[in-house]
Amino acid sequence: MYNRVDGYFTRNDRKAVVEIKGRTKRYESFDTHLMEVDKYDAIVADAHSNGIKHAFYACFFGEDTLYLYNVGYIKANSDKDKVWCPRTTAANSDFCWKDCYLIHKEIATVFNKVNGVWSK
Repeated sequence: MYNRVDGYFTRNDRKAVVEIKGRTKRYESFDTHLMEVDKYDAIVADAHSNGIKHAFYACFFGEDTLYLYNVGYIKANSDKDKVWCPRTTAANSDFCWKDCYLIHKEIATVFNKVNGVWSK
């Protein structure tokens, strides 16, 4: 029904897997950011089965802000709760309860785009 991870990239001979979410700008100010436990489990399993040591969760807020989370730090720096969410974001759908990590956003590396250039 949908891809378990969003993509792969290589930098300096290091391969990584990434899950990408686009969020409305207003959610950036929340104390925590959401990641579905199923998505977390999928990216961890994918990295493990493909021998990839690096996994990231990329949350874009609007067009100019990126919170980049190292997946290896999410579980220990999050609270877990059930959240009322759309069943899927790939298409308009109904809502359901999902287990989610409420990630403490202090562990993110934050990038901002100014004049078309991304920087920390």
